[in-house]
Amino acid sequence: MTTTMLLLVLLPAQLPTAAIDALTHLSESRVEALLWDWQKATQEIRSAHYLIDWTHEDRILKDKEVFQIEGFIKRSKLARIDFKENSGKRTQIFLLNDRILETYNFVSQDKLTWEIPLGFPEKYLEGCWWEVFFAGIFQRARELFCFEFPIVEIQKEFDFSLRKEDKYWAYIQLIPKTKQRQLMLRKMEVVLDQKTHLVRQYRILDANWNLDIYDFAKIEINPTPAITLESISEDLPASFKNFR
Repeated sequence: MTTTMLLLVLLPAQLPTAAIDALTHLSESRVEALLWDWQKATQEIRSAHYLIDWTHEDRILKDKEVFQIEGFIKRSKLARIDFKENSGKRTQIFLLNDRILETYNFVSQDKLTWEIPLGFPEKYLEGCWWEVFFAGIFQRARELFCFEFPIVEIQKEFDFSLRKEDKYWAYIQLIPKTKQRQLMLRKMEVVLDQKTHLVRQYRILDANWNLDIYDFAKIEINPTPAITLESISEDLPASFKNFR
């Protein structure tokens, strides 16, 4: 496959049109096969525990910050996402239990409880600006951290291509083509593990030209013991005051 991609890049002027078309078709078939493998692997995830190294590069400030994210996921019905400083100190916890979302802020030491309305976020992506903003953030978090990226919708929402691959990794580039996606990002690269077909990295250039890299440093699929509400709630801070 690497040879095919090099031919497409380096030799277009030297190849007959029919050969170029054949190589292009081969490349498209390969990326579609990778998308299918990614979808199949994701569908087999009932629950997961993972650690993410998150690097944020700010275009304006020209600085780089590194954070950690720990997730306990049982599909979209039950999830806990911990955001931490690079030292491991928690800054926020998000706990989703069906339609109840709780947020624990370790800076202000308060707790916010929100009942998610029916149809959120999908029905709110075409609302007023603040509805679109919050629905977009929620949707992006669900896709990246709860393994709900709409792989089957990629052709509708993105122009995609296989940027490169080797025996370990495949690099799929996604360019948004819908207004909703373009509000959030300029381009995205998904790095797939060739062995498991799961995501190793998301590399996202947002609408403001800031770069976010989410690297799955560790992931355990369908862990034992099972993830339950009790197991992910037992160490939540009980002393935090309710935010009003």
